[in-house]
Parts: sequence; structure tokens; C-alpha cells
Amino acid sequence: MRIYIIRRLLLIIPTLLIVTVIIFFLIRLMPGDIIDAKVAALRERGATIEHLETYRSTLEKELGLDVSIPHQYGRWLGVAPRADGSFSGIFQGDFGTSMLKGTPVLNDIATRWPVTLELSLIAIIV
Repeated sequence: MRIYIIRRLLLIIPTLLIVTVIIFFLIRLMPGDIIDAKVAALRERGATIEHLETYRSTLEKELGLDVSIPHQYGRWLGVAPRADGSFSGIFQGDFGTSMLKGTPVLNDIATRWPVTLELSLIAIIV
């Protein structure tokens, strides 16, 4: 019985790795991104093409989208260093900053957790 439990606990590691890969690439496959939305907003205000390209490249560098996809995945997990040399990511409990509010995403998750738990329990009961 002890070996079975140990084996099942060790299977959690590859399962979580596969789940993180799937989540990361599903997010990457979604059409459009925050950069396109911000550039479109500037375009509506009458910005020049040169200004839009400069803004786009600045945003890509700021958000870390100027590096390869495997490196972005490593940064997202928190195992690859960011541009400033620091490590922050999912493994460190840092889910990033909301692009809309500018607040930590973990705060948004914490405020919505009780409702999620309540809905989950009701679903289990039903």
C-alpha cells in the first residue's frame, strides 16, 4: 500500500508539468493579445506608424514577448530568469499583474475564491 501511494504521489509531477504545458500553449494560441488591443487604441487616436511600431516593440520587451517561446514558458513557470535577472513565476506564487487593473492577479483570485468554492460545493452536492 505504501508503494502504491508513493507511486501515485510521484505521478503528480509529470501530470502537473503536462498541465502547465497545455495551459501555456492554449493561452498562446488564443487570437489577439493585449499588445494588439493597445496598438489598436493608439491607432484610433491617430498615432503615426513609426510611433505604433516603437510602442509595440517596447511593449513586447516589457512583457517579455521578445524572447523564444521555450524561454517564455520557463519565465512563466519561474525557472528561467527575467530580463532583470530575478526569478518570479507560477512556482514562486507570482501570477503576474493584471493588464486591466494593474494589480497582482493573486489578489483578484483571492477575492473570487469564496464564490468559486461555494459554486464547487453546490455542484458536488447536486
